[in-house]
Amino acid sequence: MRVLVCGSRPGAKIYDAEYGFFVNGAISKAHLGKFKKIYQVVAKNAFIKASKSTKDYDVVWRSQVVLKNVSHIDHILFVGKGDFENFSSVYNDFGGQLDGLSFEDVQPESRNEKVKKVCSIDIPVGFFVSLKLLARFHFLPFYESLRYFFSGIANNDDCPGLFRPSNGVYALVEAIDRFGADFEYYLVGVGIHFYDYQYDVDGVAYKRKKALRPHLLADIAILQKLSKYNVFVDDVFVSDLCGLKLIKDDSDED
Repeated sequence: MRVLVCGSRPGAKIYDAEYGFFVNGAISKAHLGKFKKIYQVVAKNAFIKASKSTKDYDVVWRSQVVLKNVSHIDHILFVGKGDFENFSSVYNDFGGQLDGLSFEDVQPESRNEKVKKVCSIDIPVGFFVSLKLLARFHFLPFYESLRYFFSGIANNDDCPGLFRPSNGVYALVEAIDRFGADFEYYLVGVGIHFYDYQYDVDGVAYKRKKALRPHLLADIAILQKLSKYNVFVDDVFVSDLCGLKLIKDDSDED
């Protein structure tokens, strides 16, 4: 049996599965596959910021795409700090109803505990693990990012993006926690791009500015640990770097 986890990288192929986890704007692709149940994993701040009429498309598109595709969703996991009830008010502004939808509030503490349970990694990813990864990939010019560990705020707020998983990788952790080691997990549309990378906004590709990718260190550390599960990926680089099996195209099945 299979679980599909789909991130927002453009061009991801959708495979049929018993369960589908779609991250942020990737929900627009859910209709391309067959699933018994669809989970939406979305950053909570997308709806909080969108409701304040922000002009930051990087968060506004997530709420708008989710709202447009809400009919495909069975269960929503709102990940991050803050109040997830914002979704109700934003959704109602569109004249919609929430009948049949279930919701889950995933605060940073809960996310961190689940990562620890599934892959034995502490979030934030530790100082020496982070330093080792920065050195391995010749990112030492970004050593200043490690100042977080000496700032004294670690226990008072969610950690910076580099040291916590992306929603795509967290969705995989969530899926494994729910369905266990007997399932196959297809991770598509999730890349580990060091600098420039693209994400899909309802069929339109956007590119971030050149910078060290958010969540890079945590994603690498977690995916390497998840290689003990039956995880398959659609990205050759992720497969080689993290020791995960590469998906073999099953388009001829059935």
